[in-house]
Amino acid sequence: MTLSMAGFLEKLRSADNATKTRWIILFTSVAMAIVLYVWLAYFNTLFSSLDNSSATATAMNQNGTSQEIEHMSPTILERIGSVYHAFTDVIGNMLKLRKEYIIKPN
Repeated sequence: MTLSMAGFLEKLRSADNATKTRWIILFTSVAMAIVLYVWLAYFNTLFSSLDNSSATATAMNQNGTSQEIEHMSPTILERIGSVYHAFTDVIGNMLKLRKEYIIKPN
C-alpha cells in the first residue's frame, strides 16, 4: 500500500494543474462528506440520548390506574422551529412593552 500510495503521489506531482485541481476537489469533497456524516451522527446521538430519558410518561386515567404514554420525539427541524418561535415571541414581547422613561432633573 505504501508503494502504491507513493507512486500515486509521484504521478500526481508530475500531472498538469487541471488534474491536480480535480483530485483536490475530489479529496476535499470526500473529507467534507466524512466530517458532515460524523457531525450529524453526533447530533443524532445527542438528541436520542435526551429523548430516551423522557420517552415514556406515566399518567393516571379516570379509573385511577396508571398508564404509560409514549410520545414521538421531535425531529431536529421541529426543534429548530420551536427555538425560532420562542425567540420571535420574546423579541415580539420586548417590542410590545410600553417604554417609560423617568427623567430626573439635576
